[in-house]
Amino acid sequence: MTQANTDITTLQSRIDALLSTEKRLLYTFLYSNGYISKPFSWEISITLKDYLYYRDMTHTADPMYSAMVLDSYADAILKQVAQKIKDIRSQDTINLAPTFVQTLAFTNKDILTPPASVA
Repeated sequence: MTQANTDITTLQSRIDALLSTEKRLLYTFLYSNGYISKPFSWEISITLKDYLYYRDMTHTADPMYSAMVLDSYADAILKQVAQKIKDIRSQDTINLAPTFVQTLAFTNKDILTPPASVA
């Protein structure tokens, strides 16, 4: 039984290491406020664990996406975006968040992500 416990501990360590692997995503968008147009490139890091959490999350028909907004699991990711906005130090930073979000590609989870039973 001791060897089995050692094997389980070793496997769990490997799984934990894989889940904490970070993927760096690069987002490029153009911000324009009527007076200026400026390109931005933001790199956001997300762990495999976070990606899998959101990939497998049940998406409801809630048009306001309140379940995802109220989910504190993404706080670390949102802090990265907030810091990018703070770093700009512009009077117009309040408009950068929606501009960034609007540039994200919309994906239909039902089409792009196979059910867990198939994957």
